[in-house]
Amino acid sequence: MFSLRALISCLVILPQYAISYNNNFRAPNWVSWQLNQSWIGNVPRPGTNNGYLPPSPVNRAIYPWRADDNELPNTFGMAQPWDYLGVETINAGLINEIIPERGHLTPVDDRDRHLKDIFATFFTTNVLTQDRGLNRGIWSVLESFASNELVLGQGRELYIISGGYGFNTPLRARNGQEDRLIRVPDHTWKIIVVLEPGQTISDITPETGIITVDIPNNEGVVGTAWTDYLISINELERRIRDAANLDGNTYNYNFLSHVPELIRNQLKQTVFTP
Repeated sequence: MFSLRALISCLVILPQYAISYNNNFRAPNWVSWQLNQSWIGNVPRPGTNNGYLPPSPVNRAIYPWRADDNELPNTFGMAQPWDYLGVETINAGLINEIIPERGHLTPVDDRDRHLKDIFATFFTTNVLTQDRGLNRGIWSVLESFASNELVLGQGRELYIISGGYGFNTPLRARNGQEDRLIRVPDHTWKIIVVLEPGQTISDITPETGIITVDIPNNEGVVGTAWTDYLISINELERRIRDAANLDGNTYNYNFLSHVPELIRNQLKQTVFTP
């Protein structure tokens, strides 16, 4: 299913997550998913020593990334798995250097109960170009905190939405000439709604835990902690609204829009205390 917004963004709803996909950036505006213990298993990641490999030879630099998400309109361009290979470092040598790599928004470890769920996370529509130091560092630590500490450790029910903003940088081949038509965000953000076991969105109260982070997408975050980037939802909405994007559009988000207004307004002002 899809819903067009001026032929720029498309809403895709899959069993594993929902995506707002941006045709101008060839990247998701955001991805949203639910996480509880029922989603977590022990199926190995495809392509690893113990993971699934198809019977025929595969290009291990591409597999298991896929671009066959047929839920998008045929007028939309989709990033291909090989678009991320052989790309140049952005702002090389500077503190805000970006070493680009494919970054899942819905993580593999949040969808490893069945192989089909894992493969869904490898659609390129679920991928933002993330800096290597961020993706393998504090972003991964936050993902592990959510799945291991909150869900497996405490049995919590999570509702998560994550994306990027400030899509100002083209992803280019190392020769600097070929534009891969993918746009790299300046920042990546995530909101985690933390509920008690068995609760649903209707159980959200002003005391519900909300974790909101906004992290620069560059090597400058190496050596920091995800808790250094905690902000309120109100502040995140303001930053996204005020951000410049190469397509010239402004993106206005109203998070927690299905929560009653009084509760929503209170929650949007809170900053998580670790």
